[in-house]
Amino acid sequence: MGQLRISVRPATDAEFTGAAELLERLDLPDEKPFLDEGGWSAHVELDASPLLLRAREGRWTIYGDDDAMPAARRLHGLLGGSAGGWDLDR
Repeated sequence: MGQLRISVRPATDAEFTGAAELLERLDLPDEKPFLDEGGWSAHVELDASPLLLRAREGRWTIYGDDDAMPAARRLHGLLGGSAGGWDLDR
């Protein structure tokens, strides 16, 4: 497997316009800062595939274009394999 390329920055609500839900209502780890009261949003680029993440009410969802599903699954697997609590729904 090649080198992982990832970048992360805050996302705006406008970026979610037209984005499809790829992986929905995934469990968040039960620790701060992931359980922010107002939720959080991020723009993630994983190996040149743009993804949007939004967390609300103890759950998080990955959004993107239909062709970004492989990157969404990879991100979900990377987080679940490296940090406790991210992969309870797998």
